Amino acid sequence: MEKSYIYTGEDFTVNCRVLVLNYEHRTMDMSVANSSERKRIIIIPDDAKFPIVSEDWCGCGPTTIVGIKEDGSIVLKWRGMEYVLAMGEMRDTTTVYLENPYLSREEVSMSYEYCEIDAMNGVLAYYDDIREQQDGNPRVSTYIQDDKDLALQLLWYIIEKGYKGFYPSYALLKSCNNWASQTITDVDTFTATMRAGIKAGCFAPEYTNAVDNLAELLQFNKTEDVFGYLPELQGIMQQLGEAGNEMAQIIASGDVLCYEKQPRQDPELRHKTLAICYWDEHEADHGYWLFVDDEIRPGATADMGEMGIFKIEDVKGNIIEYTWDGNKYTLKNDYNRETAADDIHELVLKYREQNLWTLLKNKIFHVGLGQISSNPNNKHDIEETKAAVIKLTERLIAGGDKDLTTLLEALKTNEDWICFDHGGELRYLLE
Repeated sequence: MEKSYIYTGEDFTVNCRVLVLNYEHRTMDMSVANSSERKRIIIIPDDAKFPIVSEDWCGCGPTTIVGIKEDGSIVLKWRGMEYVLAMGEMRDTTTVYLENPYLSREEVSMSYEYCEIDAMNGVLAYYDDIREQQDGNPRVSTYIQDDKDLALQLLWYIIEKGYKGFYPSYALLKSCNNWASQTITDVDTFTATMRAGIKAGCFAPEYTNAVDNLAELLQFNKTEDVFGYLPELQGIMQQLGEAGNEMAQIIASGDVLCYEKQPRQDPELRHKTLAICYWDEHEADHGYWLFVDDEIRPGATADMGEMGIFKIEDVKGNIIEYTWDGNKYTLKNDYNRETAADDIHELVLKYREQNLWTLLKNKIFHVGLGQISSNPNNKHDIEETKAAVIKLTERLIAGGDKDLTTLLEALKTNEDWICFDHGGELRYLLE
């Protein structure tokens, strides 16, 4: 994971009073227990108007902030009960049991913390922790999502206090699924947020960190792509550059070096793939042939043995024309099936964008499970899938991911790929 920074531009402190709310919902259905937990904060400004009512998460019910007493303590109400918290105090509520005829037991509770924090320190703490958790991991758990929401809430509070140079960082984090890779995945949200920032004057000379934060996000997203989303941005950078801002001039010239991301490091990095196999009357997979990016071109073929030759005739945008079984076909969607002349076999095509590292791992597990399966229908595609995995690994290495060399050797030298599965002795190579 490459290092990334949020530039503050100056020494400042934005303190805020915060009520931290932890929601917990637990159920028991016969002997099966389940629980769900969520976390939220309410920032209480100096001019707050009471009551303030929280959201209802996990079915726990809302919390009402009634007001603040003369001694500074905060008064809360939850499910008819009142709680008073002094500054710096934490408090757990009574557990409330809910009537539910369909469950053995259902209960909810809350825990609160009333504190004063430095908003910027809070943002940076959440930012670093989330990036570490999401390093190479495409999954966004509710815990990670809650922490993201809290970080964004605090960062927006700082912006509202007049520190508009954080708009580029806020736009990036709001539109990026994986904070470790920093890849913009929601272009509409990114452009809308950035345009709001530009309108608010975030690139005014007094907000010196705005250009630095823009340059930071351009290290993870190509300048030409960002200028494509926001054509007006290049002109703004040119003007600032002419006024003496050296970093703005570098940005305007397209000279910010963008990290070359690998699929293994960036779960959001996707490539076009065309995967084909054929099914028998039991819908069992036979063979596995994979085309990636530039391999999806006119003239590309796959020798499918008894089922003949598959050949790509033409590629027009997302439409592929191909021949198989003596006939010409057109693939217009991401999934298609064509029946062979014998009315038994079917050609199955999957045309989609996906992360190559995720695909590689899934196919390794597919082979391992097929090898130990007692069902003969799970074994017809093992050898072709192995060959496709090895070819894909070689492609990733050639693309710059040299750390996969050890994995490639292990794939070639181990007959049984169950060693890569959960608990297998070579599982660490896929971590």
